[in-house]
Amino acid sequence: LPATGGALIVVLLIIYAMLATQLRSYLQPLAILMAIPLGLAGAILGHLVLGYALSFISIFGMVALAGVAVNASVVLVDLYNRRRDQGMEPVAAAASAATRRFRPIVLTTMTTAMGLTPLLFEKSPQAQFLIPMGVSLGFGILISGFMVIFVTPAVAVIIDDLRGRRAAARHAGGNDAAEAAEV
Repeated sequence: LPATGGALIVVLLIIYAMLATQLRSYLQPLAILMAIPLGLAGAILGHLVLGYALSFISIFGMVALAGVAVNASVVLVDLYNRRRDQGMEPVAAAASAATRRFRPIVLTTMTTAMGLTPLLFEKSPQAQFLIPMGVSLGFGILISGFMVIFVTPAVAVIIDDLRGRRAAARHAGGNDAAEAAEV
């Protein structure tokens, strides 16, 4: 398990680095990566609701879930950034991005979850091995899919707010230095 945990950290750092280079931001990838813990919470909830123990195969479902959840967040943050580049205010850009991407995110979430439903109710001995993975992926994508629509835009606005405050502080600090030079 320690080797698996180390590999997970390396993979998350690689994903973060790829997102940071594409978004040209060190903070925005965090808005996207928030989808992963939301999905994991959904997967764990699914195991609790259906009475399945977490297993190694459940972890495979959670890894697949992380990819799907990150994809939904990337699409939403990309549209948010385009709206901001068009001059929209952060809250308006977040609302616009969430509204515009609501249907595609909900449709992919629901079709994936519904596609896994027959596996969850399968009684054959061969399928019993795969059911925990289906629980992880199905429940996790339901929770993360809907939470991404609300949490990701909110985190993106918070990040913009932090950037604005930092820029204002930097600008105010620059003015103090200029005023001190004049005196």
